[in-house]
Amino acid sequence: MTFTVFEDADRWGCYLTEAGMPQVAAVDVDGRRQHVFGRDWRRQSVEQWAQHRARAALTPVATWPATASASGPGDRLPRAAFEDGVLEALCTWHTPRAFATSVLLHSPLVPPGSPDPVADLRGAIITALDALQIDPAGVKAHEALTATYIAASRTHKAAARRLGVPYGTYRRHLALAKERLIEQLLRRPATASTPVPPHSLPQE
Repeated sequence: MTFTVFEDADRWGCYLTEAGMPQVAAVDVDGRRQHVFGRDWRRQSVEQWAQHRARAALTPVATWPATASASGPGDRLPRAAFEDGVLEALCTWHTPRAFATSVLLHSPLVPPGSPDPVADLRGAIITALDALQIDPAGVKAHEALTATYIAASRTHKAAARRLGVPYGTYRRHLALAKERLIEQLLRRPATASTPVPPHSLPQE
């Protein structure tokens, strides 16, 4: 078995779950909530897990828009890998150095030959996030994602309180918000550098 423990579960939980290590327990240690993520390799061997991840990464991007067909390796980024990249970007938003290895750097979200691909990627995500606000449901999606990741609420419950909605309602909004953001990004090819708005940058 493999285990790892995080106190900041809201920031890393989605990344670990996507990697095949869901939360298995949460305990209080000296008054602080600790979250245990783990994997039982008896249920799925390392070889089987690797094959599963490889198959997911090779799934064609059937819905990638034709307008994003400029030549380059990014246009062949599988949809499964793209979705994983978006979730990882959200979870590590306030750790910019994590973007240096993002698979999204090889997607149409980053213009070819960009002098600062990380800044362009972050700008593309913020632009897509802001573009969600075209209808009431999109506004809720924008608020859920912003409160959880961009404003960096310490916990999901704190984000729910920040939004003034019940926790269950917040979780539903957040799940739908991630789907909306991914679809928005899939429809948005990068054609030029997109600077990150100052308000979206983490404060030192």
